[in-house]
Amino acid sequence: AEDQDKRPAVDPDKVIDLSAKMAADGTLSWDVPEGAWTLLRLGHGSTGVVNQPAPKSGTGLEADKMNRRAVDSHWKHGIQPILNHLGPLAGETLTNIVIDSYEAKHHAWTPDMRAEFKQRRGYDMGPFLVSLTGRCVGDIARTERFYDDFRRTIGDLVTENYYGYMAELCHNHGLKIAIEPYRGPFESMTVAMQADIPTGEFFSDLGYGVPFLKLCSSAAIFFFNDTATTEIYT
Repeated sequence: AEDQDKRPAVDPDKVIDLSAKMAADGTLSWDVPEGAWTLLRLGHGSTGVVNQPAPKSGTGLEADKMNRRAVDSHWKHGIQPILNHLGPLAGETLTNIVIDSYEAKHHAWTPDMRAEFKQRRGYDMGPFLVSLTGRCVGDIARTERFYDDFRRTIGDLVTENYYGYMAELCHNHGLKIAIEPYRGPFESMTVAMQADIPTGEFFSDLGYGVPFLKLCSSAAIFFFNDTATTEIYT
């Protein structure tokens, strides 16, 4: 195997985006300049992670939590049918929707990522995508800064396009939203701000969950001057 620590850093100014030269069947048509080149093909797909725990009839792939179009589909097919069935009871008897703790595992891409990254971070991430293969781009400091910007963009998009947007959808239907704002690729206190009710959980048989309770109670007091709710599992 190639020793990545001994490879020279990649000059971002010499990275060439060949996307426009690739056909739909994956064939690359490129008049290669003289020199030694490394070709990298980067793509994205489903992580394959399904929601859990859930009954068989309610189990399916996790939605793209960075994309409002995906959240719209989730709402249309997962929540709206319940609201339609309840009719006038929605907002009266059913008063809030709960988003449990984040368990969708690593979520690192969305179709709009490159445009969103540039808008939020102020530069094109294209040349730095090479670093996601373990290569150093520019130098270690620049690569680490890109990693930080990349993680921040993921966190921003999940917070705004999933938690924030779900809150908006709930409010549009006369519902409140309760959120367990932790364990995901985001800043937990910022996610807690999207909730009407920050919630935590505690497993009494394991003593597991105290940090979650502290986080949610702190968010409730700081942002809402109110109390948080707790789920207790035995």
